Amino acid sequence: MESNLGYLEYELCKYFNVIPKGLGDLRVKDPNGVYFVESHMIHRWNEEAKAMEEAKHPNSARGYIPQ
Repeated sequence: MESNLGYLEYELCKYFNVIPKGLGDLRVKDPNGVYFVESHMIHRWNEEAKAMEEAKHPNSARGYIPQ
């Protein structure tokens, strides 16, 4: 994917099982529900990215005690 926005739209369409036009209709009918799912996906992706970054640097992981 070239942009994260495009990937987010793709994942939302897959989650709600609609085409992009249907996703736009959902945003009009239930903006809070779509916003909640969007923000949850973004939060989950950010947490995964943070965990992957910590895994790259094992010395900076929580609970590491140098000896």
